[in-house]
Amino acid sequence: MNDGQKHVIAETQAWLFQHFPKCFRHDHGLPLKVGILKDIFEKLPEDQSISRIQIRRTLKFYTNHPSYQKALTHKKERFDLDGNVVGTVEEEHKTTAEKLVALRKLKSFVKEHDQHSY
Repeated sequence: MNDGQKHVIAETQAWLFQHFPKCFRHDHGLPLKVGILKDIFEKLPEDQSISRIQIRRTLKFYTNHPSYQKALTHKKERFDLDGNVVGTVEEEHKTTAEKLVALRKLKSFVKEHDQHSY
């Protein structure tokens, strides 16, 4: 990801945090409603200052964040844009998140130990 893409994601995340503070948080701590992308699209400003592509990319970044994946493993409920419980985290989503968290730990461990190799 280049600096321009990082900037767009940061701007779009700031927009999500501002417009949906009961759902999107800096700690990535709430599992989102399945299909929340459609709900966000319905709330996009008419001036097109935020594009659907920006939202898609940012949502992917947000939900792939390690903290979000950990939230999927620990929380039972999913939340809508208003912070209301609207469903549960399915077992398959929890299992996938657990695998991703474990894989990240393994990659970090390998990277750390490769740096100490002689």
